[in-house]
Amino acid sequence: DPWTLIIQLKNRDNDEKIIKAVTRHEGFSLRFWWNSPYAEIFHLNTSKASCIERIREYYDIPKENVIAIGDADNDIEMIQSAGFGIAMINGTEKVKALANLISKKDNNHSGVSKALKAAFKILKTPS
Repeated sequence: DPWTLIIQLKNRDNDEKIIKAVTRHEGFSLRFWWNSPYAEIFHLNTSKASCIERIREYYDIPKENVIAIGDADNDIEMIQSAGFGIAMINGTEKVKALANLISKKDNNHSGVSKALKAAFKILKTPS
């Protein structure tokens, strides 16, 4: 079962203390969400990618038929593990660098649906 915990920080003054508290527990890590007061504590053996992989294997879906959409560093593994990765225009530079496509709109302006339409056009085009 996946383990994750999202915490909201009042400020970033105690980042080092939080890192120390989390990493002293074997199998857990922490990532801070860029430009936000949130951090994510997670179990190292679970990720969005590992969950997608379990679903993909259960339903016998080929990797090339998986599209992943993300915007933050916690989406990196998922983008890498998909057959086609989409980064949101307001996403981190790391995610954008890994994606096959970058959305033209953010998720508050129909960016996901427009990016999927663009991806389907690209994927239907013969190589």
